[in-house]
Amino acid sequence: MPTYEQKLAEFAQGKRLLRLARPIRDRADAFCDACGSTQPRTLYALEDLDSERHYFVGDTCLKELAKRGAILRYGRHSGRVAFENEMKLRA
Repeated sequence: MPTYEQKLAEFAQGKRLLRLARPIRDRADAFCDACGSTQPRTLYALEDLDSERHYFVGDTCLKELAKRGAILRYGRHSGRVAFENEMKLRA
């Protein structure tokens, strides 16, 4: 079974991420795309600049991804709107 660090490295590989404004709070159906945890109470939206897809990560994963340099900058788009649109694509 992969470790937490391996999951993050695999998630971040080849991605150039933009952090979006307005986190998603207290969604029962939400999980962290980076590590797979269903525990985060707050998810932060990230947009992959190359694929234009959106990912949603918990606070701990967000901090670790920032330390690794995977998050390039902050954007103005709403994370809540991105969450609704991405969930429609994933369904």
